[in-house]
Amino acid sequence: MTRFPAAEALRYRIPFTVSFRGTTVREGLLLRGPAGWGEFAPFPDYGREPAARWLAAAVEMMAGAVPQPDSPDLLVPVSQIVPDLPEAQAVAWIRRQLPATGCHTVKVKVGELPVDQEVARVAAIRTALDEILPDGSARIRLDVNGGWSPARAAAVLSQVRDFGIEYVEQPCDTAAELAILRNHDVGVPIAVDELLRRDRDFQAAQQLADVAILKVAPLGGGAEVLRLVEQLQLPVVISSAAESSLALARDACVAAALPSPVLPAGLATGTLHEADVTNPSVVPVDGLIPAQLRQPDGDALARVTDSPPQEWLDRLDAAWSMTQELQLIPADQLDALEVAT
Repeated sequence: MTRFPAAEALRYRIPFTVSFRGTTVREGLLLRGPAGWGEFAPFPDYGREPAARWLAAAVEMMAGAVPQPDSPDLLVPVSQIVPDLPEAQAVAWIRRQLPATGCHTVKVKVGELPVDQEVARVAAIRTALDEILPDGSARIRLDVNGGWSPARAAAVLSQVRDFGIEYVEQPCDTAAELAILRNHDVGVPIAVDELLRRDRDFQAAQQLADVAILKVAPLGGGAEVLRLVEQLQLPVVISSAAESSLALARDACVAAALPSPVLPAGLATGTLHEADVTNPSVVPVDGLIPAQLRQPDGDALARVTDSPPQEWLDRLDAAWSMTQELQLIPADQLDALEVAT
């Protein structure tokens, strides 16, 4: 198997302040290239082909090819993440985070509770938001990660539709289930995430979705995201995959480079981190983050990185081989890495 041509590779481990996506530590590789560092951090359940797209996004960073906004001083509006915490803890999280970050939109992880408890939790979050932002400007996004059946989704959404729900993200797992839900006319816009980054069913997304959630690394990089924006012709939310601030800064640049104004990006996941690889971390101030690339900080690297274990190196090399098979990396970026084409 061909080895990936990184000048240097480090494994980072960043603790979460709360459990997120079933883990308490975010882990990935930092890869040094000719134009700077890239981040390769596919989750453990990502197979070889999805990991290859993540690596293509890392190479784009390493080669200095990340799309940039026209102005270096642009700020990107973002939404605050609310992890899948019990009701009281979720409310406490919001009361702590919103005054600190200045966000007016929250993305709430849902999908694990019985219908009545799910509705009660969203209602409690709505009440907390109205107390913090009494002008009624706060908006709620629900993220289900495909966890509801169409009937369950309809049951919850019909009861929360008046709580200022901006959209529900991937309420059902498959395109067929989403089509059934559309027929229920639940009165809440539908956004899709897994349908795009996992299933790559872009045609179905155009037919079934009101909003496209685009995650830069899982989709293959900033240039690929910009291409998809043109193809999908849907309102777009650029969202993170809970990576380090190195990738969050990249994602903010991509969001700022979009051809038209977009909804607040899902790029406040730095508030989940107890540590980071940059100093300072990318976290919102007045609901905004800067669209400026960053590089790792030496002291920060010393605290959260070590030599990659063999399993990560094997995964990297497998993903690299797949990028070649699928021709995911443009020739100029391969040239930048001094890889023969």
